Amino acid sequence: MVFSFRHKRGAALAVIGFAALLAPAQEPTFRANVPVVLVPVTVTGRQGKFVENLKAEDFTLLADGKAKAFHLDTAESVSAPLAIVVAVQTNDISTTANLKVREVGSLIQPLIAGDRGRAAVLGYGDTPVVLADFTKDPEVIKDAFLRTSASQGGNAARQIDAVAYAAQMLDKRPPGERKILILIGESKDRGSATPLGEALKVIQQAAVTVYAAAWSPYETAFTTKGTDTPNATSDTDLLAGIGELGRLAKRDSAKELVHATGGEKLSFATVKGLERDLTRLGEELHGQYLLSFPAPDAEAGYHTLEVRVKNQHGLKIRARDGFWVAEKADSPK
Repeated sequence: MVFSFRHKRGAALAVIGFAALLAPAQEPTFRANVPVVLVPVTVTGRQGKFVENLKAEDFTLLADGKAKAFHLDTAESVSAPLAIVVAVQTNDISTTANLKVREVGSLIQPLIAGDRGRAAVLGYGDTPVVLADFTKDPEVIKDAFLRTSASQGGNAARQIDAVAYAAQMLDKRPPGERKILILIGESKDRGSATPLGEALKVIQQAAVTVYAAAWSPYETAFTTKGTDTPNATSDTDLLAGIGELGRLAKRDSAKELVHATGGEKLSFATVKGLERDLTRLGEELHGQYLLSFPAPDAEAGYHTLEVRVKNQHGLKIRARDGFWVAEKADSPK
């Protein structure tokens, strides 16, 4: 299968005041059960190339260590549309990086969501804020991306809080959709109230696969032209980047989120780098294998998953580590 993605970047528009345009996010709720477990699987070979033409008999699926019968959809036959939340860091320190991020909004619908998918855009600094609710309109998504270069103000970037909120948004989507969260921001959290373990539980309960396109303030200080940031000096950017070196030893929450859900962490320092990451992500999402099985009687709690490919050496298989089944609500008396 050959994927061809063509796009044109739209001209940059004036960024309107952040606070005036953003509506506070509403708190969604979770559904209570997991009737069918979807397991998107990415198989890559040498040099990271995607492996095609595998069949059901090539796979083994283990749930809680036991072989499980499953249904396989290939890239050509997958009927489940994508539901995507793109969560973009929008605090003060992300301003330089988001001058690049705002340029790729026109790629999300054709490249990632596809004709049948829908995407939402979430900004996060001190709090998650919905920039665009789920839509197929590329202009709405593009406009939301333009507003990511504005800031909520301050240094807080509550990534884990945003992950938990995005999972709740995705959990409200129809159960047959494949749910994707794309994080664009730093690798590490800044001040979330939600523990990472709780966020992992929430995203696995909602069957969300997390991908990350991460940037470093230290690197973006050297890859942004001075004319891109007319109100900031290069010394300011440089000091902000150097200040981040002290945080390198802290927990890489983005890495843990993608590992647990079968996603992938990529990094960028330029617009072309981000375009490259999104192109690869689009190829992956529209070239995955989708394994599924019913689990109506699964006990509440966490269940492990493992996917293997038979008689194929040197392949890398990425899939979610497990799934959560929520406690069933008590029957009314």
